[in-house]
Amino acid sequence: MAYLKEAQKRDFVNQMAIITQESFDLITKHGFDPTSRINTLKETLKEARDAEGEQIDAAARLKDATRKSQEKLSIAYKEASKTVELLAGLLGKDHPLIQQIRKMRK
Repeated sequence: MAYLKEAQKRDFVNQMAIITQESFDLITKHGFDPTSRINTLKETLKEARDAEGEQIDAAARLKDATRKSQEKLSIAYKEASKTVELLAGLLGKDHPLIQQIRKMRK
């Protein structure tokens, strides 16, 4: 079985709904009422499209959250670095605490 991409699968479902609808009389003459099948194809395709929209929205929210997280971490890191400089100014750059803190960045 060949692997189909999502767009190909969606197109196949859509085409089957159309073909089944267009062949309604032929199929009915052979003893099968395709109404339920046509409705199922259309409904499930709509649900798949709606779910894809949700997926796209979620991906956009994730991208935004990642950007925000990186920005906030950058701000926090800068504040921590300022704190090191403040403490170095108060205690002196050769103080054991300052030397210990500076080793944390390595």
